[in-house]
Amino acid sequence: MSEESIALREAELRRILDDATAELEELSVVKRYMARRAQQARPSVETPTPAPVQQSLPQVGFTASRPTTLTPAIVMALKNGTNVWLTARDLQTVVGSLIGRAVPMSSISPKLTDLKNRGVIVRDDMKVALKERVPEEAIG
Repeated sequence: MSEESIALREAELRRILDDATAELEELSVVKRYMARRAQQARPSVETPTPAPVQQSLPQVGFTASRPTTLTPAIVMALKNGTNVWLTARDLQTVVGSLIGRAVPMSSISPKLTDLKNRGVIVRDDMKVALKERVPEEAIG
């Protein structure tokens, strides 16, 4: 084997080693992130019972004026709710209570997509949260 081919082989092995080291560092970051997530208490969300339309605003935990459209109601629910993360079904119930009428899921889903595309909310599987309430390192 010539010195040139040995040098090329060494350079290739260094590159492979550097790639593997970088990947191990990335995995270490992911492992630390997952450990932090596991330590965070994530309350289990029970399926909420739909509230009657006549339910007053303070009974759902809000004191601000009542929103009249979906987008402000969704943002208010995510901003002022006890839980940071809510499912679309949870939001459907709370938003219906806030605006004083039943809200179909076919209205909630497109609003959530729009809010996500605008960077107002973030998703974690089936749950959404207001981006400003989620720690920066938890946003993937």
